[in-house]
Amino acid sequence: NDDDDFIQEMRMVYLLHRLSAHELDSSYLSSRDIFKMATVNGAEILGFGDEAGRLEKGRLADIVILDLDRIFEPYIDSKQDLFDVFLYRAKGSDVNTVLINGELVMRKKEVLKVDKKDLSRRIREEASREWTLQEKAFREATEKLRIHLRDYYKDWYRTVELEPYYIFNSRK
Repeated sequence: NDDDDFIQEMRMVYLLHRLSAHELDSSYLSSRDIFKMATVNGAEILGFGDEAGRLEKGRLADIVILDLDRIFEPYIDSKQDLFDVFLYRAKGSDVNTVLINGELVMRKKEVLKVDKKDLSRRIREEASREWTLQEKAFREATEKLRIHLRDYYKDWYRTVELEPYYIFNSRK
């Protein structure tokens, strides 16, 4: 979707990779696996694995602090895994404070380093301007490539083994 909510994207990955079964102990990606994908693995794949992704001495202090009041309402059992609670209930709007490399960039849900109205205005202006010749050529090339990609992949799902249950979480 287009709501810019990274937590919701994590939830979607979590739910899409669950087995289509009602067994509570079935094997699937756990909430901790998803959290690791979004932090440690995300930093690694972006080339920041030695600097970010973990809260450890010597790494960048990138920290997100959530307002837990809404997340914990109406009740959370004390035995409930907080990673599960986070993925099932949290939203981007619950982010209260953000530090990037130890620098405070958002406090009490107020962005401190960017003028959001000015940024939105500049994005609107840039997005509504007429395309350059190079941009038009790129768009045309992309459309031509898309046709070939569509044809290449049109039957790929017919050769996938549906193990364990269906195509979206197939392990083969």
